[in-house]
Amino acid sequence: MIKRTPPFLDGVREIIREFSQDGGDDTQGFDDDPVFLRERLLAISDTCKAYNVRSAANLLNELRSRPSSRQTKALLDKIDDYLILSEFEDAAETARQAAEMLED
Repeated sequence: MIKRTPPFLDGVREIIREFSQDGGDDTQGFDDDPVFLRERLLAISDTCKAYNVRSAANLLNELRSRPSSRQTKALLDKIDDYLILSEFEDAAETARQAAEMLED
């Protein structure tokens, strides 16, 4: 059953994208504040390492409320998928690696 969850979530996201009235998905390569994004990704990594799901979810929701690129949205979805499956180490590592890519 757990193996079916990620494909199911991908299908749900695709349906939401198709019916979404928000044109924000059409912005490629746009992130409002990369420094803020990096800080939040590092915070997500730390909260995942501490198995603090609530804080990680709050940080993800905060990032989702801001303008972002498709790539960033996909990254947030991937981290969220890991959290749903209680794969905290993978979520932490994914967030950390993405934050490192944003370093100057």
